[in-house]
Amino acid sequence: MFRFTKVLSLLCVSGALFAAPTTTTAPAATATTSQAPVALIDKDQARIVGEFDLRPSYTSKAGEIHTEDTVNLGYQFDRTVTLDYTQYFLTNFMNPDSSTSGTQLRADDGFARLKLKDVIKENDTTLGVQTRVYLPTHSGRRDAGMVMSWRNQVTIAQKLNNSASVDFTIAPYLHAYNRPGTTVAGADQANPWFTQRLILNADVNLTDKLTLSVPFYFDANRTRNFSATAKNNDSWNYMLVVWPEVNYQLTSNVKIGGAWYSDNFLVADGSGFALKDGAEKGVFQLIMNYSL
Repeated sequence: MFRFTKVLSLLCVSGALFAAPTTTTAPAATATTSQAPVALIDKDQARIVGEFDLRPSYTSKAGEIHTEDTVNLGYQFDRTVTLDYTQYFLTNFMNPDSSTSGTQLRADDGFARLKLKDVIKENDTTLGVQTRVYLPTHSGRRDAGMVMSWRNQVTIAQKLNNSASVDFTIAPYLHAYNRPGTTVAGADQANPWFTQRLILNADVNLTDKLTLSVPFYFDANRTRNFSATAKNNDSWNYMLVVWPEVNYQLTSNVKIGGAWYSDNFLVADGSGFALKDGAEKGVFQLIMNYSL
């Protein structure tokens, strides 16, 4: 069912609003009766939420070892409404192409998010929405002039049976940069202004604690007009990757697992496939995840 009243209550007061309709007798009577207040936000389900996800990663073709880490913290107003912030981090333990090694912790993308689950729910089909604002926490994008990126997404999920489900996400981005492009190491690069992301994912519960997820990501990116010599100047470029992972739920808060994600399976200009190159540049990962 629609939950727009929950969205309005969150945006107006960031808390619970109460509707208290009253039923009044005829004017000659002196007594009134009131119904019990109805909470638009279920405070019994409100809590702080968060997770820390650590992923040691190995790039097979390059022989490079790094970690891809995630820190998330937010507030769940009820089962369907969450406001949070996510920050990605990268480290470089060993890179044969670099003269330096070590932790080298650096920030990757970071975003604030409003997440609404089950905006529509009909039998085994649900629809959820998100809006995200990405901040210029990635140094390369910040140096290129990034101000922010805005992503809105709609996800439709279908439960197939007690063990399997599929979902499809449409997620357009608008990118705001303070200039159309930049020059890095003597090479011009055009900045993006629009991205259309599509995600097709399947989840399978292999046991009550073991889960397999297989998402495919497709991106179509449009860049700005910077210079005739700029890489991907004023053009579309495309990306297709797959990122399967297996997770085992050790406790209610801890899970471990493994993952692998490909490089781009497409030629960037969309002229064909690059399946071999995408597979050879894939990254293997171990997963250690703790959630509040």
